[in-house]
Amino acid sequence: MQAEDFTPAAPADAGSGALSTPDQVTQLGDQLTAIADALHERTLRELRAYGGGPVPGPAQQAARQLLDDEQVLRQRANALYLQAATLIVKALPQSQLHVMQLTAAAAEQLKQLVQLRDAMGVIGRVLELSGAALTGNPVLIMRALEDMHHMIDAIELHNPKPAAPAPSVAPEHGSSASPPPLP
Repeated sequence: MQAEDFTPAAPADAGSGALSTPDQVTQLGDQLTAIADALHERTLRELRAYGGGPVPGPAQQAARQLLDDEQVLRQRANALYLQAATLIVKALPQSQLHVMQLTAAAAEQLKQLVQLRDAMGVIGRVLELSGAALTGNPVLIMRALEDMHHMIDAIELHNPKPAAPAPSVAPEHGSSASPPPLP
């Protein structure tokens, strides 16, 4: 899977509860791996921004923490793959598609975030969700999903999407507007 492809695979049975089949658990593992890949790319992009020069201490510390979080995500994804045959959470009221869309949204936000602290917040929520999924406890999973929703909403508040440019209006005939540039 490429690091840029975060589209969740369609679950085998979108109407069933989330994480209720080994295939759905494996899909979550795949999504965690995709998020770890995005986190890795995001962290490297941050470090490359210094153009080979010295990286300030706080940025180094944040990068180390994010790389540690990446490793934890990969470990949890691997644990999900290993436990897919036995980890079944039938009592979870959220659909698998909802869980996959939420993790895809988190991965997409990682690509677009400007503030490193926002990336750390998203990864914290993904780690929370992945840990809850490993427990198989529907209450913990629901709490983690809710926390992730809140994190994504909070980030969208202070990282608004750019407004669409206003349509250009052709100057009226006889106006004092300058002529278009020559090719």
